[in-house]
Amino acid sequence: MILIIGGSGVLGNEIISHLLTTDDVLILCNNRHEEVLKKFSRNIHVKEIFKLNLENSKDFKYFLDFTLKKHLKNITGVVLNYAKTMNNDKNSLNEIKKLFHLNYSVTAIIYNFFLIHLKQLKKHKDFRIVNILSNSIRTLNASSQHYIASKSAVESLSKFYAKNYGKYLIVNNVAPGLMFSNMTKARFKNVAKDISKKTPIGRLINPSEVAEVVRYLIKDSPVALTGQTIFVDGGRSI
Repeated sequence: MILIIGGSGVLGNEIISHLLTTDDVLILCNNRHEEVLKKFSRNIHVKEIFKLNLENSKDFKYFLDFTLKKHLKNITGVVLNYAKTMNNDKNSLNEIKKLFHLNYSVTAIIYNFFLIHLKQLKKHKDFRIVNILSNSIRTLNASSQHYIASKSAVESLSKFYAKNYGKYLIVNNVAPGLMFSNMTKARFKNVAKDISKKTPIGRLINPSEVAEVVRYLIKDSPVALTGQTIFVDGGRSI
């Protein structure tokens, strides 16, 4: 069973759809929760759809410690597909803290939570975590430098866990290039043509291409593939 945290956006929907062909899934989302319910709740592979604001630390802790408990032993992997960005005109300390809390701190809490759980099982398990990052950690062209920094921090965190806890966790990252999503739609039209020209394949990527890679990493890749960041951006980050 795969837990998908952040399943309400364009990419989240694609990831869910790709996994539902073979796997049972749990979906955790906040924004557009009703849309996710309407689209996926009747699928026999969808075991539960949770609504949770990850930025609420108290509710998030309760979810991990109690709500998720009945499914915990059946979960074999987690896809982390959530992010917060910001405009440079809102470059306040409080906004930066909120961004890093969601993009980095929540991820760190999830890593540690599942590591403790797997250690308690007292057996090695090919448990997989796949993070959705951004190719802006290489191209440096996202809308916010703090967003880039937070995603770069998660990449380092992933490598740390892959190196030090490889007997318990297989951890990889997927770094998509620009694609249309709820997070990028505000700037999409202004930059899409320019990014396409700078991309070796001559076009932008689409969410289904990213979802295919996510599915491979969370299900079929060898355990020897860990601690890596796979760029799905048409060669833009080369």
